[in-house]
Amino acid sequence: MSEWTASLVVERFHQADIEEAVRAGLVRPHLGPRALLLPREKRLAVRCQRVQKAQMVAAGLRPYSVTEAEHNLEVYTGLNAMLRLLIGTTVSAGGTNYANGSARLCVGDGGGSVPTAAVGDTDLAAATGASHRYCNACDNTYPSVPSGGNNSASAVLTAVATVASGNANFVWNEWAMDKGGASSTAAIASGDMFNHKGVNLGTKTSASAWAFTVTITQS
Repeated sequence: MSEWTASLVVERFHQADIEEAVRAGLVRPHLGPRALLLPREKRLAVRCQRVQKAQMVAAGLRPYSVTEAEHNLEVYTGLNAMLRLLIGTTVSAGGTNYANGSARLCVGDGGGSVPTAAVGDTDLAAATGASHRYCNACDNTYPSVPSGGNNSASAVLTAVATVASGNANFVWNEWAMDKGGASSTAAIASGDMFNHKGVNLGTKTSASAWAFTVTITQS
């Protein structure tokens, strides 16, 4: 099985800067009806946990550090899903594809070390639970693929997930993309994983939000 050409960028933003931008009204994440009933300070706290990368960039926030990594391994379930979608066949029992609303970027602690990905993988190596793994729903409009074209830029999938300060606070030793829907700390369901890669990306804490951007190119 071949490795796809891939690029991974993790941008780290200070949570204090995000909170200041929200308080100043520079960033206004959407709140649901139930959140609107909360006291003002709690509404601000909820907004801070819902800020996405595009909003931070628009507000002029800049990451305090950036990590880049290369390569990922497409697993059998991902290849099967891609080929079934290509011929118009239902993907898995629920018929879910990797569109926005179902696609997630997942990170884990690798079970305490950087795992070696294999094409037969169907889940992260990390144990379940918030201390070991987190699958974050993709930001609005992602994943995205150009609508057409006949060049290298037309064969790139881009996925972005902004991991809030309260989530995934552990060492990031692996990542994957899946199609599990809502953000979760549970196991990846059978047939949902698209790819897998073991790589140390640092240790996240509640003092920051990390914007996780993946580009995958097939040639």
